[in-house]
Amino acid sequence: MSTERAERMARAKRPRSPLAGSYGHPVHPILVTVPIGAWVASLVFDLMAAFGDEPEVFARGAYWLVVIGIVGALLAALAGLLAVPYAVSIAPYRDLTDADCERSNPAWRRFIWLNLVTGFLVTQLLIWIALAD
Repeated sequence: MSTERAERMARAKRPRSPLAGSYGHPVHPILVTVPIGAWVASLVFDLMAAFGDEPEVFARGAYWLVVIGIVGALLAALAGLLAVPYAVSIAPYRDLTDADCERSNPAWRRFIWLNLVTGFLVTQLLIWIALAD
């Protein structure tokens, strides 16, 4: 292995900041699982509140899981912003062009926002139904 290549690999393993992750790996992909898990659990709690014996308990749990999901999403977004320099530094090696990103990003943004808004509205509707009983 050439010295230049070894030096570049060693540089890639150093985190840009302590919050960016250890050993050159971003924390963002790990943190994204927190809101996803919280919101899926919130859906389960909403269903339990709608069809279970103790709706108040599960509705309150679903509410707090939504709050945990929002806080987790904010933390994941912050970690994602810290990973932007890393993503930009590897982009030339992935053969990505601006045209590729311009074609794919709007469709993904619409898909993600549609899922986010739909999930939020369904969760809020189920909480509202459970608390109205």
